[in-house]
Amino acid sequence: MANNKIRCLLCDQEGVNVQQIPMKHCYSYECETCGNYAITGQAIDLSLPHKSKQDKARLSALTKERSLHKMEPTMITTDNIEVLLATFPSGPLQRPDRALKNLTSLLSKSPWKPISLTYKKHYPILFAEDEDAFDFVLQALEDEKYITVRRERYLAYDKIEYIDAPLVQLTSHGWKRIEELEKQKVGKDSNQAFVAMSFDDSLKCPYKEGIEKAIESTGYKPFRVDLKAHNEKICDLIISEIRKSHFMVADFTGHRGGVYFEAGFALGLGIDVIWTCREDDKDDLHFDTRQYNHIFWKDEKDLFERLKARIEATIF
Repeated sequence: MANNKIRCLLCDQEGVNVQQIPMKHCYSYECETCGNYAITGQAIDLSLPHKSKQDKARLSALTKERSLHKMEPTMITTDNIEVLLATFPSGPLQRPDRALKNLTSLLSKSPWKPISLTYKKHYPILFAEDEDAFDFVLQALEDEKYITVRRERYLAYDKIEYIDAPLVQLTSHGWKRIEELEKQKVGKDSNQAFVAMSFDDSLKCPYKEGIEKAIESTGYKPFRVDLKAHNEKICDLIISEIRKSHFMVADFTGHRGGVYFEAGFALGLGIDVIWTCREDDKDDLHFDTRQYNHIFWKDEKDLFERLKARIEATIF
């Protein structure tokens, strides 16, 4: 197992610790800017060379987010790289809350001490693909009075010029917003994942080898109501177990009405929902749910790999 210092594959900054893991055919990177991540040799050769600077910045944000929240490092492969990119906030208004959570993790050791933020070093924390996005998210947090920003100037070491290095501090309103986000997360301390899907026999294998396997491989426990013995009314049991769950996997193959209800109920509680559907059945999805980023799977192997990657990238 070799250990070297080279350039980061995502942010291109020097001095990054790299370990080769031969048994897994991958490399483990430790980057101050991007956090910790692992990537297969195949992804290095075949996937990353075709990714734009924007896409690499988005991957940096996702890997840094997991590192800040003390989660298992992201594994980047040729099979999951597009799935990972799809978990990046799709609109500008989705970024401030996640950026705020990142800032609180960064400030956890000294919560009252302001920190200096520069685009070059901290763009992943604010989910910024470029300087304009960095300034936008910083301004959005300031407008909401979640942070105060003191803009000072420092002499850059590598050039004879001055650069902006905002000093950022969370306000009491910002800490209150974090409390609200935590309270909104029903089942945040649970390791249960509620599975809503059709119980048709044709989906037994996709459940066992796809959904159940993916959930268990990420450290959670799947719950499917038809597999639990009980004496309760089925509706009461469903509602009770959704409330207890950390997140939900909702598979719309077969378009069972109950799945739509259960996913909607989970959304109303602020529970994360991962949307899936067999690819040959996606045309019949109800228009109300088509806006969500579904995993359209081909077989149980495809479902397992893509669902596992989605859970690792989005569930905290």
